[in-house]
Amino acid sequence: MSVERKASYFLFGIAAGLIIWFQLGAALLAGLISLLILESARKISVKKFGNTSSKLIALFSFLIISAVFFWILAAFVHLAAIRAPMIVSLFIPKIKSLADQWGISLPFDNLDDIRALIAGSAKDNLRQITHASSLLTKGFLQIALAIFAAVACFWEEKNKTNPEAGFSERLREEMSARMELFMKGFQKAFGAQFTISLINTGLVSFLLLILGIPYMRFLITATFVLGLLPVIGGAVTNAAILAAAFTVSTRTAILALVSLLVLHHAQYPIQGQVFGEQMKVPAWEILVGLILGEAILGVAGMVLAPAAVFYLHSEFDLL
Repeated sequence: MSVERKASYFLFGIAAGLIIWFQLGAALLAGLISLLILESARKISVKKFGNTSSKLIALFSFLIISAVFFWILAAFVHLAAIRAPMIVSLFIPKIKSLADQWGISLPFDNLDDIRALIAGSAKDNLRQITHASSLLTKGFLQIALAIFAAVACFWEEKNKTNPEAGFSERLREEMSARMELFMKGFQKAFGAQFTISLINTGLVSFLLLILGIPYMRFLITATFVLGLLPVIGGAVTNAAILAAAFTVSTRTAILALVSLLVLHHAQYPIQGQVFGEQMKVPAWEILVGLILGEAILGVAGMVLAPAAVFYLHSEFDLL
C-alpha cells in the first residue's frame, strides 16, 4: 500500500471524527444529497448536451428538485402541526375506553394530560432543549454551507493525475477515491431507500382509500417523507395510521393493523431484492450500522449508516 493511500485513510478518519465531534451529520447528509442530485442530472444529460451544458442543466434541475423537496417537507410539517393534535384528541377517548374495559390504567385521560406529561419530561431536559434551540440558526448555516460546497465540488473540473505528480497531487487523488467510494455507497443506499419509500407510499395510499381512514393527505405525505428514514420511519407512520384508524372504529383499526402487517411482510422480498442488489451487504450489518448511526449522529446517522457500511466493505475488499 502506498504512502499516499495510508495518508488518505488517516485524513479520511480524521474528517469522520470531526463530523462526529461537531455533530455535522445533517450538514453532511444535505451535501451528499445535493451532490447526488447534481451528478444524476448531469449523467442523464451529458451525452446529448455535452459537459458544460449538462452541468448547467443539472444545476437548474437541482434548484427545481430542491424547491419541490422543501415544499413537500414544509407541507408535511404544516399538516403535522394541524393533524397530529386532531388525531390524538380523537384517539385518546377511544383507547381510554378500551383500556377501562380491560382494566388497564393509563397515565393520561386527554390531550391536556399528554401535554402535561411532555412538559414534565421537557423540564428534566430544559438545558439541552435551550442549547439545541440556540444552535438552530447555526445548524441551518452549516447545511447551507454544505450545499454550497457540494455545488462547488460538482462544478470543479476534474483533471487526471500526472503519474509524475508530487506527493500532494497523489494524496489528493487518493482522497478523491475515498470520497467517491463513500458517495457510491450513499447513492446505492439512498436510491434503494427512496425506491422502497415510493413503493410503500403507493401501497399505503391504496390501503387508506380502501379502509376509509381519514387524514389521507397527511398520512400519505408522512409515509413518503418518513419512509426515507430506515426502520424508524416505517414504525412512526404505522403508529400514525393506526391512531387515525382508531378514530373511525376499533374494527377499522384492527383491519388496518392486519393489513399493515400483511403489507410489510409482502414487501420484505421486494426490499430484500432492492437492498440486496444495490448494497450486497448482510442485513445484520446494516442493522448494527443503523443502531450505531442513530447513537452517534441521530436521524442523520441512520440515513448515512448503510452508506458507511458499504464503504467499509468496499475498502476491505481493496486491501
